[in-house]
Amino acid sequence: MKPELESGMIDRETDVLVVTSAFPLPSEAFAAVEFKALERAGARLRIRAFRPARRESAALAEKLRLRRADVTHARSSSYLHGVLFALRHPVMACRTLLWVVWNGRGTPGLTSRCVLLLPRFFEIFAECLRSPPSVIYLYWGHYPAVVGYLARRYLRHVHVSMGLYAFDLVYRFGPGIRLADEVDTLVTLAECNVEQIRSLGVASDRLQVFFHGIDLAEVPAPAQLARKRPGSIVTIARLVKNKGVDDALRVFALAKRRSPGLTLKVIGEGEELESLRAQADQLGVGDSVEFAGAMPHDRVYEELAIAEFFLLMSRNPSERLPNAVKEAMACRCICVVTESPGIEELLQPLARSWICENGRLRRAQQTSSSRRRRIARRMTGIGRLVASSSSPTSTPRELLATNSLRG
Repeated sequence: MKPELESGMIDRETDVLVVTSAFPLPSEAFAAVEFKALERAGARLRIRAFRPARRESAALAEKLRLRRADVTHARSSSYLHGVLFALRHPVMACRTLLWVVWNGRGTPGLTSRCVLLLPRFFEIFAECLRSPPSVIYLYWGHYPAVVGYLARRYLRHVHVSMGLYAFDLVYRFGPGIRLADEVDTLVTLAECNVEQIRSLGVASDRLQVFFHGIDLAEVPAPAQLARKRPGSIVTIARLVKNKGVDDALRVFALAKRRSPGLTLKVIGEGEELESLRAQADQLGVGDSVEFAGAMPHDRVYEELAIAEFFLLMSRNPSERLPNAVKEAMACRCICVVTESPGIEELLQPLARSWICENGRLRRAQQTSSSRRRRIARRMTGIGRLVASSSSPTSTPRELLATNSLRG
């Protein structure tokens, strides 16, 4: 833990308003880890999502046990409140609309969606005017930039923090890129992102790199991790095309020809479920593949604790240092992953043969059983090292509020 946190520099009066898409989400466990760490550090959280709540949101929130966090999502009334705010503040609303349209002219699709979300952002900012937080934390650097724009102009005493992550860099939403030079704290999650951020014209000297961390307290005990099930493979991904679960099935089918005892568990849900089931049958491995659906985070750790291998064949261009890989490393899994920006920052101490180019399926399945135990031991040490160095109790994400209090 940072000395600043141990000395209580974030006190009980620190009020952090987070603007995000939706919370909680099964696919964004990293956000839950960060928000829990902020709460443990003493911050009071107001989490404001610009999308409607999902069916599972309430149940997931109950499991997280965020005792001091207040979470709201967009509702039908949000649009009415936002429109009324615009009518009461027509100049502010018009300036915001023009700022979004002008800076977003290069990405018309994203800009159109952002315009449709303006009423919710106006509703969130109206709350900021009524009850100014210590910090406004724009968890993503795309649509939430609207709230940051308003805060920079009408609540200048409030500290504004923003993250620029993979989606933001792949789609290059203009308003977010423009705001990046104005915020008080600017963070990204991988060294490889820095050059790309600079290439977009962001010159801020406040840019810092912090990994998304995992909570080591959630990792099963070493005794449990020692009970690996030989030949068991787990993949964790949303069941959509660019997550590469179809390639994971092909890799599994190739590997199973050489090692008939292998099994694969697919954790995640999505629109491709039925087509992936059919593919598994076509490949002749349907009886050895279990589609387990989405799971609570503690159940995911239980599955990783007994899995011998973790397989991730993602083709997603916005993939950056997936937390699932960190969790698998901490659980002593042998990780076989596709190459993605920044992955070498996470797996640098490992032999590069475990990072496979997209489409190189045979290489992904060429895992020598004679090296399994040695690699697993190395994976455990590296996973815990990465987790502890990037865990939320040791990253300046917890210092978002502290930075604003330093003046």
